[in-house]
Amino acid sequence: MEELKNIPIYKDGRATLYDLYEGFEDLMRKFGWEKEIIYKIKIEGVEVPVYSFLSPVQGKSFWLLTGIHGEEPSGPNAVYRNINSIGELGRTIPMVIMPLLNPAGYYRNWRFHDVERSIERLNVTDCRHLIARTDDPTKPILDKPIHEIADTFTKYVLDLLKRYPPLVYFDLHEDELLTGGYVYSQGELEGNDPVAQKTVELLVSEKMPLKMSGPTRFAGEIITDGLVTDPDGKRVRDGSIDEFIANETYFDEDRNIVGKPFARTSIVTETPAGEGFSLEDRIRAQEAIVKHLSELWKMA
Repeated sequence: MEELKNIPIYKDGRATLYDLYEGFEDLMRKFGWEKEIIYKIKIEGVEVPVYSFLSPVQGKSFWLLTGIHGEEPSGPNAVYRNINSIGELGRTIPMVIMPLLNPAGYYRNWRFHDVERSIERLNVTDCRHLIARTDDPTKPILDKPIHEIADTFTKYVLDLLKRYPPLVYFDLHEDELLTGGYVYSQGELEGNDPVAQKTVELLVSEKMPLKMSGPTRFAGEIITDGLVTDPDGKRVRDGSIDEFIANETYFDEDRNIVGKPFARTSIVTETPAGEGFSLEDRIRAQEAIVKHLSELWKMA
């Protein structure tokens, strides 16, 4: 997309939108992947597509999502720097890569796609209209999608689940308010998932500081050996895409509860991005996962 060359980028050393998109396209050019448009977002007058990349082989799949929050550039840059190894892996392992889900936020260094900060959860991947309330499982958390992009995104994911049913799912995040990271395990094995335990091990091996016990900075979540659970020791229920992918059911448009393919392993990394952590440090932390996708897949 030549138009992306004229879009400025937040100056912290992150790759430009043009470079990212050119790099991601190598999955198609070099390795025979396909790409699909999930939705489009306007940036500086340019309509920018948000892509999902699908490996040549299909079946139970490894899903990798990055770039949901715009002020968390390390995940997209880690994928970009390792696109050749990811592309090659997709020749033997069914994979879905959504490498930059919020390009507007990425370009501005804003968390959400249209506002710098907000008390509302305007994530592009918001799934609360599909997920049951904890206090009343017969009702969804929200009666309707939080906004049009979330509606488009979730409809796309529901279709993709049938074609590339997830077995292992990773969502890479970072947090500028953390000095020590942690890992959410939202699959059925919860804190006993060996893939989650290996994820903690990989981050520690890269000298990335993790908080091994105590609370997260979100109320009520408990960290044990670097893994996050709710106060009862169960997987966190938060209405996120990460919970949704691991759930066996969802609410359809008529508010019926129906079954769906689900990931047995659903992992979310939260690595520190505060003062004292350079962008290179932060990308290296995410690369600890990206460079070991094959090993993590074999464990699952």
